[in-house]
Amino acid sequence: MVDVKCDPLQEAVMKVFQRALQYCDPKKVQLALLGVYERTEQHKLGDELLEKMVKKFKHSCKVWLRRIQWALNQNHDNSQSIVNCALVCLPRHKHIKFITQTAILEFKCGVADRGRSMFERMLKEYSKRTDLWSVYLDQVCSSQHQRRKGGSLIGNYRESNGKKSNVARSFTFKELAIATQNFKKSNILGEGGFGSVYKGVFDSQLASDPTLIS
Repeated sequence: MVDVKCDPLQEAVMKVFQRALQYCDPKKVQLALLGVYERTEQHKLGDELLEKMVKKFKHSCKVWLRRIQWALNQNHDNSQSIVNCALVCLPRHKHIKFITQTAILEFKCGVADRGRSMFERMLKEYSKRTDLWSVYLDQVCSSQHQRRKGGSLIGNYRESNGKKSNVARSFTFKELAIATQNFKKSNILGEGGFGSVYKGVFDSQLASDPTLIS
């Protein structure tokens, strides 16, 4: 239960909350209360509620994801420690779902580089999971599209050093052809929602100076 200290309005909220717990699923009711705190910007009460929820529902992927989302929206720097705690508590069969959804949250409202790193680490172990490649591609494409057209994600897009990123380096078709050895079949990593995914290697000088490409 969230602590209430002589606030008549909050006392009224908690009375309704306690009544709801008698008839409804406790996790759903607490998530609903968290949503109220979020909309009314009662951050301290939200923090307190989430701390209790991750202890009571430690095997719930949804609860841990809300904890991550809350931290990112509040610009807290503890998201990685929350991820580590979640992976200890969650059953192993929920790990891929949790990591995937956390990486998506990083792309949308956190640090894009952290989202990329999470996908890359996961795909080293599950390189043949087409669904994971598809989600990863979708997030990269969406973030680049939003940044180029000046969408709402620009303000949230940050590099790992905390600074806002400039527009990412884009490559020409010719550069990609060279990097993938003319899209050689042996360089195919898997199939995604946008087609084949290739492994490519760029020479550092070549990538920085397009005039070297004939």
